[in-house]
Amino acid sequence: MTGVKRPKIPRHLYSVKSKDAKALIPEIKEWFSQPKIQEEISKSALHTRDYLIDYNNTPTEHGGIGDTVPWVHLEDRRLDELLPTTDTAWIDLRVSALRLKTFAEGACRMMGRLNEMDALPEGAHTYIDASTNLIECCIHEKVMRSYFEAKAANKDQSEASSIKLKQLVPTYLYKPSSPQAVLRAKIVQMMSVGLWVADPPQGKKVAWEIRAGPVAVAFHLGVFAPVVQHFQPYLTGGKINQSLGG
Repeated sequence: MTGVKRPKIPRHLYSVKSKDAKALIPEIKEWFSQPKIQEEISKSALHTRDYLIDYNNTPTEHGGIGDTVPWVHLEDRRLDELLPTTDTAWIDLRVSALRLKTFAEGACRMMGRLNEMDALPEGAHTYIDASTNLIECCIHEKVMRSYFEAKAANKDQSEASSIKLKQLVPTYLYKPSSPQAVLRAKIVQMMSVGLWVADPPQGKKVAWEIRAGPVAVAFHLGVFAPVVQHFQPYLTGGKINQSLGG
């Protein structure tokens, strides 16, 4: 697809040594910085938005199109079959569940589509499922808030506030004594699917810095926000006559 060699992500990331992890970082960054790959990211965001709004499929764990079952049910019901309510606390729970499912299923499908287009590093697709869980959703929201704060302040994204490596320890419930290899593996994993971008320690900077990756930004702007907005009117229930999907 491109003139840049496609990075190869190891199958067992926990075995990656520090120097090898640091060597992979610029390769992954260069891969995602290519205009052709950026174009595929934009196309995949549009595809994924339509896929979710069509409300006809649930992606596979590696992001394939999947079964013909709507990707989100709440309270064991389709969104157009929810019980009607004006209870704001109940509606808020539905909003929270919709956001989590939109991240999990949407990011999964978008990365799967990128893999189908050979736009992810080789082997990265095996980490799609492990990159779209609850903790990753929480971190996604944190790095995207930093993205928007930097944008509002007219700062370059490299100046956006970042998550430090040591902050991942309590987030992932690791022990303080956990080997750094575990954390490095998570960074390489999340960078390989484009959800994070990370800079290793160098010079006076003594900590890894983690920010929103190119897939995360395109996903949030082009998929997550519009899809949640599209389905929110259904969360009050009573939309039986406004059926979704095919």
